[in-house]
Amino acid sequence: MQIEHAAVFRVARNSEYEIDDDEVVGTIQQTRLSLKKVDLVVAPSFAGKGLLISNLTGNPCVVVPNGFSKAGTPTSICFIGKLFGEAELLAVAKKYQDSTDWNQKHPTLTQ
Repeated sequence: MQIEHAAVFRVARNSEYEIDDDEVVGTIQQTRLSLKKVDLVVAPSFAGKGLLISNLTGNPCVVVPNGFSKAGTPTSICFIGKLFGEAELLAVAKKYQDSTDWNQKHPTLTQ
């Protein structure tokens, strides 16, 4: 699912724009309503707006490892669930981790 309202969050962090607080609150509420229509959103943890959206809407979120970058640092994905859907969300995250071995791998340490 693509979050249509993420553009306002991007604008809100840019100080050269004057932000209408009512517009931002309205957009957060619209995003929350959009999230009610899906069971689960999978998003990049830090490359995307998944964590920001989860923080602003109150939807539960769990982050799990999903590999390593070209530089050898760990990467992760974010599962965002329905409001009050923590049990289902954690079940999905556990199923993902049981199906992969990323949580057992560690980056190579250099001196």
